[in-house]
Amino acid sequence: MTVQPNGEIRGRLGHGQFGRTSRRLRRDDPRLRDEEGSPFWEATYAATVTQVQSRIRAGAWATIAEEPDGFDLKVCSGRTVWEHAIDPETLFFRENSRCDGGKPVQSTHNIDFRCNVGLERGLFGF
Repeated sequence: MTVQPNGEIRGRLGHGQFGRTSRRLRRDDPRLRDEEGSPFWEATYAATVTQVQSRIRAGAWATIAEEPDGFDLKVCSGRTVWEHAIDPETLFFRENSRCDGGKPVQSTHNIDFRCNVGLERGLFGF
């Protein structure tokens, strides 16, 4: 799946003869959403940072604590609590979770995350 600069979403049809064919998808296509109904484009780093900022601007309170393995960011609004485990070296989210009224609703773990910017590491050897 890709989101084009113009906002269009394109996806591959599968494997084999049609694997190279990309197809335009509507934003309301159910295949683009997870079990909770969230679209995949809301799971990006930039989207998560934007969501945290907008919650705080809307009046949620936030705390950040330094842990032995990184940082723990907690954002609370009413009965909803979002927790983000942040890697100390890359500042990427290793884990995102949400609880409503003390009950876990959503949890995402990014294990062994490696940022792929499309460039080989050897290009930066001096």
